[in-house]
Amino acid sequence: MEVSSSATTGHEYYSRCFPSEVALGLLTYDHTAITVSVYSAPTLLVQEGKKMNLLRLPHELLVCILLSLDPSDLLACGLVCRGLNGILGTPALKHKILLAKTGMRQATTGKLSLLDGIKALEEYQIAWRSLPPTTDSSPHTAQHDSLRYPRFAGDALALLSGATLRLFRPSCSIRRVQPQTWSIDLSVAQLEIHYCAVDSSQGLVAISGVDLSSPESMQCHLISLSGTSLRSYHPQAAVHAFTTPTYAAYAYSRKIAVYGDLVGWMWRDRLDRLRVYNWKTGALIWQCHSTSYTVCFAFLDETRLLVACEKALRIYVIDPHARVDPWHPTPTDYSPPICMLELPPLSSTDASSDTMMLESQRPVANGDVAFEREASLTVLAMLFLAHTASSIERYLFVIPVATLLGCLSSNLDKNTPHAVPPYSPLSIPWDSWGASCGCLFPILKVYDYMPVGLSVMGSTCAIMATSGDLATLDAFVFDFHALAHPESTANDDREILAHFMDGSRVVRSAKLLRDPIRNTLPYRVVHKTIAYNDDPDFAAAVTSHSFTLLEDGLAVVVCVSIGDEYMCSMTLLYQSTTMEKDMWRLRLFAVDKPIQNKSI
Repeated sequence: MEVSSSATTGHEYYSRCFPSEVALGLLTYDHTAITVSVYSAPTLLVQEGKKMNLLRLPHELLVCILLSLDPSDLLACGLVCRGLNGILGTPALKHKILLAKTGMRQATTGKLSLLDGIKALEEYQIAWRSLPPTTDSSPHTAQHDSLRYPRFAGDALALLSGATLRLFRPSCSIRRVQPQTWSIDLSVAQLEIHYCAVDSSQGLVAISGVDLSSPESMQCHLISLSGTSLRSYHPQAAVHAFTTPTYAAYAYSRKIAVYGDLVGWMWRDRLDRLRVYNWKTGALIWQCHSTSYTVCFAFLDETRLLVACEKALRIYVIDPHARVDPWHPTPTDYSPPICMLELPPLSSTDASSDTMMLESQRPVANGDVAFEREASLTVLAMLFLAHTASSIERYLFVIPVATLLGCLSSNLDKNTPHAVPPYSPLSIPWDSWGASCGCLFPILKVYDYMPVGLSVMGSTCAIMATSGDLATLDAFVFDFHALAHPESTANDDREILAHFMDGSRVVRSAKLLRDPIRNTLPYRVVHKTIAYNDDPDFAAAVTSHSFTLLEDGLAVVVCVSIGDEYMCSMTLLYQSTTMEKDMWRLRLFAVDKPIQNKSI
C-alpha cells in the first residue's frame, strides 16, 4: 500500500492506492473532533461526503497518515482526544516527535534501531534539562608558554602544545559519537597561530596567523585533517594558503568561518578587513574593509553574506565563481548590498545603536552517529547596544536563518530593481523582519553583568557573562526552535536568567527602544557556572576568556598571567559529558560514570 499526501490550509488530502480501486480521503480537524470524508470508486460502496470515525481506520493506515504531518501538528492532534494521544505513543510517531523536540534529524548512517533511538533521544532530553551546573574549582594549569589554546571554531577543540597543534572532537555517548584526535606538526613553518576552524565533514582545517619569517604578511593555510604537518595540504584546495600583507606592527586574525566551498577570513591591522575565498578554486570572490566601524559577518547560505555595521545589517550577494583582484579592484568588486536590515527604532533622536557581536554556525554532518543536528534550524545571534550620553542598554537578538531568508525574499519580491535607484540598497524596517520573527532580550543590570562572548551552533546559542569577578563566569545556553518550549527549562535556571536578562514574551524593560518587543520564537535555556574562586592567586590573575559551542556542549577557556608565567584552563560542559583539561590529559566523564581517559 502506498500513501502520499499534499496539504492546503486547513485540510490534508490522502490517497490510498489499492490493486483494484482508489480511495481519496479528506481529513479535517478542529479542537473537538476529527472527521474523514471518504470519496471512492463505486466498488467501495461509500457515499460521497459520508463521515466516518478516524479511529476506526486500520492502525497501520492511521499511523501512515499521521507520519505525513509536521511534529507540531502531531502534538495538536494529540490534544483532540485520548485515543489520538495514545496513538502518538507508536514508536514511529514518538521517534519523529522526539527528534523535533531535541532539534535533531535521523542520520543517514544511523546505527540505532527505532526503540534504541527513542531511548537515546529521551536520554538526550534528560541530559539537557537535568545536568547540574558544573563548577571547576581547582583548574589545572600549564606553567609555561608552550601550551595554549588558540581561538577556534567548528566541531573540534584546538590545543597548541609546543610546535604541535592538537585537535580533539569529544565523544557523546548518547549520540554514539566516537572521540577523534588529530595532530599537526607546525615546526615546518614559523607560524604564530591566531585562529583555526575545523570542518570535519570535509576533512578541512583552516589555520591563520602571522608568518614570523616575514612578519609583514599573514597567512591562512588549508590543511587536511588526515595529514600530520602544516605541509599536508587539503587535496581539494586549489592553493596551499592565502597570503595578504599587513599594514600594522601587529595584525591578528579575528575570525575564520568555513561554509561549504567558502572561507570567510577577517583580520585587523589598521582597519577591519574581511575577505571571502572559494578554497576549491583558490579565488578571492569578495572583500571589504572599514575605517569607521567594527566588522562582524556571518554566512546565510552559499550566496548571501551578512555584514554588521553600526545601525543596520547589510546583506550582500556573493558569486562563488567570481574572481576579484585584491591589488587592482574594480568598482564592481565593491558592489553595494542588496538590502539593509534596520535595527529596532530608538526612543529618542540622541540615542544610537552599535553591533557588538554577530554569530551563526551551521552544524556539519558527522557521519556514523545515531542522530545529528537539524541544519535547517540554524539561528543567527547578535549582541548590540543602544546608548545615549547618560545611559546604555545591551540586547541579545536571535532569529532563525531560514526565517530571515524568507523575509528577504518576500521584501525583495515586493520591491523590483526598477523601484530601487542604482547603488541605493533597499532598506527593510525592523517591523518587516525582526519584530515578528525572532527574540530580543534586554540584558538587565548592564553595569553588573558584562557579556564577554557569543557563540552559535545550529539552533543553540550561548552567551557568556561575568559580574565583575573575572574568576566566575555565567554561561546561558539557549535552544531556539518551534518545539523548544520554556516549560523544559528548570525553575532554578529560569530564576537566574531573570536576573540577567528579560526573557518575557512581551518586553517592556527596554527604555531606549521606541516600541515594546513581542517575542514569538520558542526557546529553552540552561545555566552553567564556571568558578575559580578556590584558588585566590589564579582568580586574581584572570586576564581573558573565550568559549565556543560544539555539537553537544560548550568549551570554556580561561587565561591567567602571573609574572612571567602563563597559565590556562579549559572546561568542557556537555549535555552528556563533562571534560576537564589536565595538562596533556583529557578526562571524559558521562553524567554518571567515567567513560574514557585519553592523552593528547
